[in-house]
Amino acid sequence: MGDLFTAVEAVQPTSAEDRLLEKVLDSGNIEVLERFLALRASEAERQARITFEAHFAKMRSELPAIVKSKDGARGQYKYAPLETIQRLCDQIIFRHGFSYSWREEAIPDGKRIWLDIVGYGHTQSNYFDSPQIDPVTSREGAAVQNLIQVRGVMSTYGRRYSFIAGFGLIIEGEDSDGQIPDDPDLLEMDLKEYIASGKLSPEAVNLITKALMAETRDVDRLKGYWKRARAKVGAK
Repeated sequence: MGDLFTAVEAVQPTSAEDRLLEKVLDSGNIEVLERFLALRASEAERQARITFEAHFAKMRSELPAIVKSKDGARGQYKYAPLETIQRLCDQIIFRHGFSYSWREEAIPDGKRIWLDIVGYGHTQSNYFDSPQIDPVTSREGAAVQNLIQVRGVMSTYGRRYSFIAGFGLIIEGEDSDGQIPDDPDLLEMDLKEYIASGKLSPEAVNLITKALMAETRDVDRLKGYWKRARAKVGAK
């Protein structure tokens, strides 16, 4: 009962609600009081979401289009690093009363990276599933990345793509369908996941594997395989 009264005090009702609350308390009916508090909490949550969405729309209208400024592996592509995206967006995000944070959880064959955007008593979340990737080795078989570094790469991908999706950022030069990654490493992760699904023909698996193992990756070819494999496997 003490917890219920504490919750009532925290809500700080209006005068009309105050009178209704007095009647509920006078009744001494705990079940009615609990229902009253649940309704109050639900309405408070609804109002918080409405306020959140109104401020979020204003904030998004000020976020800049992101230019891909950094060269990827062997100069085959360009991308926007997470730290660059944050530097361009953070001041605007914070000025509009929002904050954000990431959390991670293990999933079969990978990890799920959540982005939580918080503001005005409401939290909006989205996630990116980063499939497990193998440590990179050189042509001579020497390790280029260890397992810890690989896990760091998975987290970075997840944070970058959940941030872009969560804040609805526009990336200049992105594929016209807004889905195909330009980053060959991310294409590789997706294609390996499609292969592991068991839904591709042996011929398709062989072609994709050869393209992934090539010394110089043909990004356009990988994108073509990505489109066909995604259509066969189905959207994630």
